[in-house]
Amino acid sequence: LAKNLAACDSVLIFAATVGVGIDRLIAKYGRISPTRSVMMDALGGERVEALCDEFCKDFALENNVSLKPRFSPGFGDLSLSTQRDIFAVLDCPRKIGLSLNDSLLMSPAKSVTAFVGIVIKSSQSEVDGIAGQNSQSE
Repeated sequence: LAKNLAACDSVLIFAATVGVGIDRLIAKYGRISPTRSVMMDALGGERVEALCDEFCKDFALENNVSLKPRFSPGFGDLSLSTQRDIFAVLDCPRKIGLSLNDSLLMSPAKSVTAFVGIVIKSSQSEVDGIAGQNSQSE
């Protein structure tokens, strides 16, 4: 994590979930169609990842910053027990209905917590010492 966040100006910590509905579908199909259960599980994983990607993209655009790759508890040198700290800081149960059990598993299961390094972009006018509004074209 330290290497990933080196040279960052700040850090974004967030939690995301696609909700309990997908967990219910996975369980339902687990009883009647294992193939569909696996498909629902994969779909839920893809949806939460897409949600995180879109959130990070929007955050970067709205704040004119660059973001480092997401880094979640349990990856590399970041202990899974860091989940407790993230949940405490973000108040996940109250704000988005995301809970953490004693084994550090999140519920709903298709959920993510992550750190993202933020690098502030320098506009060309700042580099040139010119004050003014910076516009960007896509």
